[in-house]
Amino acid sequence: MSTLKACTDVNCRRKNQPLNIVTEFYAHKGGRYGRRAICKECYHKRYGKTEQIAKKKREFRLSLNNTLTEEEEELTMRDFEGKCALSGKTEGIELDHFVPLRWTEEALELGIGGTTFKNTIPLHTDLNKSKSSENPFEWISKARDRHSIDDLLWSKAVDYIASKNDMTVEEYKNKVNECHNIILAKEFVQAFLRRMKYKRIGILSSVIKGALEKGINIELAVERYGSTLVKNHFSSEEVCEEIKRLKRRMH
Repeated sequence: MSTLKACTDVNCRRKNQPLNIVTEFYAHKGGRYGRRAICKECYHKRYGKTEQIAKKKREFRLSLNNTLTEEEEELTMRDFEGKCALSGKTEGIELDHFVPLRWTEEALELGIGGTTFKNTIPLHTDLNKSKSSENPFEWISKARDRHSIDDLLWSKAVDYIASKNDMTVEEYKNKVNECHNIILAKEFVQAFLRRMKYKRIGILSSVIKGALEKGINIELAVERYGSTLVKNHFSSEEVCEEIKRLKRRMH
């Protein structure tokens, strides 16, 4: 096996220069010779920037609707006697954003979410990581067995959060699901736009099919959140017919 190879990044300052595979490239199972195609320097330029952007976005979301006080943190912990709301564990407990922090911008418009007393419950760190930015009402269907979550504890936790938001459980669940639908619609439009930049022709059936499987109202999503480019694409007869065809296949 050769010990040298060139970086494939077109903007690499050492383009076409043979580089040491072991010292200049990160390991990657799917790559040739078990290494990434771009050198370490280019990898950091490309993905380090992405990580910085993600960090700034998180900091921005934390700043939105951030009213939680130390007293409210302590009160939330006392409400559950210092235990995880869903497992009863007493160690490794942290406050969880029931409506995910990543949803804050959309949730704020619906009067939920944020880093607030109304949106926090104590969770064990493993459950918090597992829940992540998922819709909590979808997450529980998978987590119930995986983490042995008692239905009664889940019901109490949801009732607790709903009551803090001055809603019934059903009202609160509907509000959370509404927020999730908005996020899915926006993500679909953004994903479609990204794909169009790389594939300017064609219908991108796989993206449309994925959206339909998630229950996204494509027409509404495009109308509300689509750019002119996306709207023009979806107004074509060819794309409209493909959406109808995919819908028929799913029913």
